[in-house]
Amino acid sequence: MDNINKINYPNYDFLMIDNSQRGNYYYKLQSEGVPVVRVPRGANSREALAAAQNYARKKALTEGYDYVLSVESDIFPPPDVIQRLMSHWKPVAGALYYIGGIGNTPKHPCVFVTRKENPSATRLITVEEHREMQGVGGIHRVHGMGVGCTLIDVNVLKNNVFWCDNRFTNKHSDVYFYMDLWNKKIPVYVDYDTVVRHDNSDWNKVNDR
Repeated sequence: MDNINKINYPNYDFLMIDNSQRGNYYYKLQSEGVPVVRVPRGANSREALAAAQNYARKKALTEGYDYVLSVESDIFPPPDVIQRLMSHWKPVAGALYYIGGIGNTPKHPCVFVTRKENPSATRLITVEEHREMQGVGGIHRVHGMGVGCTLIDVNVLKNNVFWCDNRFTNKHSDVYFYMDLWNKKIPVYVDYDTVVRHDNSDWNKVNDR
């Protein structure tokens, strides 16, 4: 909340969407005066994330918002993040953050692009590729990225929902959301120069029930 309260865009509001299994966290936030709602967690973390994202989607569409900025609770964007992403005038523009770094797992950018040898498949970019792209125009088209810090035009959300496929335990709703946008030829961009802090935890330790 300290970080969110430093965002200096003149016209926005903030809502925390809690998808935890029990109500302890929700009531804690509520008691501290945080604007918060609670959504059903569902059967696992994938359903929980989709439920939270679809709540934000519905709120934006029904209450007349222009954009949704998704900021996951382990992401710490800079105060001018909205100005930075808005300045590109793209339907979907994300800040870059790194994932991994737990145990022996190296950190790498959470950005995926299509494979040259097989455009129907994707791969994560490498640290070296990110370094090469930094300072070269900032914004670049990609297949997708994590939605941890992403600005989305509501016109994109009108016909695109967040969903998951429980046959695959390692794919969350962002994968399918960007797949749908790719198939509909809706361009997605990432700002390689806006790198945000990500205090990620170990997904292997997440209680998925």
